Amino acid sequence: MFDERFEVFLADTDFAQCINKQIRYRVFCLERGFEDPDNFPNGEEQDEWDQQAAHFIVREKSSGRWVASTRIIHPKPSLLPVEQHNSLSPGFLTGIDRNEIGEISRFCIIRQNILTNSGFSQVSRSQFDWIGAVDSKFQYEITWGMLRAVTYYGLAHGLEYSYMFITNSFARLLRRMGIVLYQSGMMTEFKGQRAPFLVDFSESIPSVSVKSSQVRELFMNKHLAYLPVVGLDHEYAARIQQELDDCSECRIN
Repeated sequence: MFDERFEVFLADTDFAQCINKQIRYRVFCLERGFEDPDNFPNGEEQDEWDQQAAHFIVREKSSGRWVASTRIIHPKPSLLPVEQHNSLSPGFLTGIDRNEIGEISRFCIIRQNILTNSGFSQVSRSQFDWIGAVDSKFQYEITWGMLRAVTYYGLAHGLEYSYMFITNSFARLLRRMGIVLYQSGMMTEFKGQRAPFLVDFSESIPSVSVKSSQVRELFMNKHLAYLPVVGLDHEYAARIQQELDDCSECRIN
């Protein structure tokens, strides 16, 4: 399953966070058109919540390329994105400490290889050499891998729950997978019809584990949920950092 082909890293260094933002640029700017690529001339999609979040990136082991990313936003210091949409049902959080709720967002998998000249006029193409794409048959297990990462990260950092502002179709998929989530507000228009859902991390672990022996084994391997970027091969990390430095110098010049 997932651990045989992929691995999740906590993007806690500058170069890893650049990769996270480049994956988001590929998906949200170039593939889906949710964001205007002209707003991100360096090829890195970003927003005001990045400094408040823990970021994750997924690497394909066989190719060494990065193919997916997500993040979980901490409840402080500013409001979560879903709280700013004013779509939460009044009184829904009765008995729940807001400080125990994060928000999973920028959940994306690169589904096709669209490295064309479009959108890259101001971006060095070599900057994207380590970004890959995956066949649709692997999207399901990558979703599992990222959910395991944010679940165990959240619980390790005092987050018992997390919002997801998602479509009904994605919510149905998560429920079929065994994720325990509750609709916590009304459907609203935001790049399509979406509603806030609250994921219960603690309840989700036993719920997903009964789905299959493979999923149970995946969640039993808690130590593989996410790895530190410093665990990467030092030569590989140095090469990536050098390329990022070169790109930065080009932009400055």
